[in-house]
Amino acid sequence: TNRQVGDHSFSALADNDEGAADEQQVTVSVYDLCDPTSGDMLAYWKLEEATAEPNTHEDYYGAGSTYNATCVNCPTQNSTDAKVGNGQTFDGINDALDVADPGTAVFDWPAGSSFSIEFWMRSGSADIENSNEVMIGRGLASAYWWIGLRGEDDVATPDDDEGKVIFLLQEADGDVGRIISDAPVNDNAWHHIVAVRDDDAGKNLLYIDGVLQKEILTQAYDAGFAHDPGTPPGNALNIGYLDLVPGYHFAGDLDEIALYGEALPQSVIKQHASQNFDRGYCNARPDI
Repeated sequence: TNRQVGDHSFSALADNDEGAADEQQVTVSVYDLCDPTSGDMLAYWKLEEATAEPNTHEDYYGAGSTYNATCVNCPTQNSTDAKVGNGQTFDGINDALDVADPGTAVFDWPAGSSFSIEFWMRSGSADIENSNEVMIGRGLASAYWWIGLRGEDDVATPDDDEGKVIFLLQEADGDVGRIISDAPVNDNAWHHIVAVRDDDAGKNLLYIDGVLQKEILTQAYDAGFAHDPGTPPGNALNIGYLDLVPGYHFAGDLDEIALYGEALPQSVIKQHASQNFDRGYCNARPDI
């Protein structure tokens, strides 16, 4: 069946033991999340680059080099068993990537915004003894968000939550929503993570491997998630850590990180999590 972007029509014929038959015309629409005319992808870091290259990780989708990630203490390229092509291995000590605030609404989501953060991760940390480990986030003066693994010293949750995924989203006036996954993911296996803010539904949602883990109803989030509104640029987007003391460095592998200016539907999330992923998000069209 045709998997190209667009509308595709075909006939469906059904019959039964009585000899009756019925034919109907069916139209299937296929769209590309990475097409600016049909999708809402904001940025996409494939994390393919070798460590020896200039300390830049290209944004595959965004405006030129505007959203490229840079590093001083760089992660190490994983060229052997990443999820798609190459990935990056973070040491949990000081490896870090930063995407400078471009001074636009790409990261400074205003009040009433829906958005999604999607990536693949792998953690072999059998014992996350200290602070939470942040995989991606942004630490702001009053508004901040991050997705990471719960550490032993996080006093806000029980001890048996160590290694579970946390999605924390706090807007500029201090209203906060926090989701913790049902099961830990520090099992040395690849996991597909999607954190969603669906403003229309008034919900924050967390998906792992295509399955909705939890959702919470939230307040209106009417203050937005911008850093010092009206005075950009603000803090950088952080990958592999969070730029707040003590750093919350992640020990493990990351691959295929994408941001969207919409609440990704579960059908797309399931597709990205379940297919044979030798392709990235931008050419991952379903077999119909």
